[in-house]
Amino acid sequence: MIRIGILAGLFFCAGMTLAADFALRPSETQMDSVLASVNGDAITLHDIIGKTRAEEYQLYSGRSGKELEKAIINVRRKAVDDLIDRKLIIADYQQQEYKIPNRDIESEMDAAATKMGVRGRLEFARKLEEGGTSVTEFRKQLEEHMAVQLMLFRQYATRITITPRDIYQYYEAHPDEFIQPESLELAMILLAPDRQDLDAAVSDIKETLAQQPERFAELAYRYTAGPGAEKGGSLGVIERKRLRPEFVGAIIDPQADKIYGPIQTKDGIAFLKVLAFHNAVENGFEQSKEPIREKLEKEMRETVRKQYVESLRRKAIIRYFFPE
Repeated sequence: MIRIGILAGLFFCAGMTLAADFALRPSETQMDSVLASVNGDAITLHDIIGKTRAEEYQLYSGRSGKELEKAIINVRRKAVDDLIDRKLIIADYQQQEYKIPNRDIESEMDAAATKMGVRGRLEFARKLEEGGTSVTEFRKQLEEHMAVQLMLFRQYATRITITPRDIYQYYEAHPDEFIQPESLELAMILLAPDRQDLDAAVSDIKETLAQQPERFAELAYRYTAGPGAEKGGSLGVIERKRLRPEFVGAIIDPQADKIYGPIQTKDGIAFLKVLAFHNAVENGFEQSKEPIREKLEKEMRETVRKQYVESLRRKAIIRYFFPE
């Protein structure tokens, strides 16, 4: 059973707002603010801020005002939902007779210590304390992580079956997914339209390339206002169908090392060099079987996980303290 809480006092402490400085620098009081509860267990800002902080910084760089506030709420709501699901799965595990053997937990702790570059438990404990946690807390978190993975694996093992027929039918139904389209590796010299010596620059580049095409990268470094100047104007690999119309019209017959231009565009005058050209390639069924199996399994896992969590949520009391 899910209930939506509307008590303002439980959403955030008195006087709090979702202004940008709050989003990025939660105060000690704000860190204790309750965002939700599941079966009476409170979830606070402190519980999720470590997972949302980086994304909140990204939001702040591109949004402001009410739009920023709404985006931050959505990010935190997702993190809260993920934590609720985790708590419900752990609670379900605790109701099961089977428990993860201590030796398996200890083995995972040893593996974690090895990844941290330590060998003994004393040094391991010191490293954890430097990171703000303890061996006991780390072990608890590790066991809970293993419990979640175990419970999900049990769901997957009994409900996911992918047959060779399923794979072949997917291959037959989605032919476009197994064709690598024509692509070009391009380099570009772009002259800005407001360049004062535009005509002279176009003339110099055109004449130089006509006699010494191997100097394209040098000229790109000297002249281009486009990206990749330090890499000879390289644009990387681009699907031919994704080229802008002006370039499509100019590169009618792509050939490696051929130079095209000058080409008039709304961004200025461009010269292009085809560094490489790749014809379309169709991947056969044998090449595609494993990628299809992985794709289908991923989709089925997500469906099974969602159904499993929804069944747990129907039996739980969940309250959210977010604004409508």
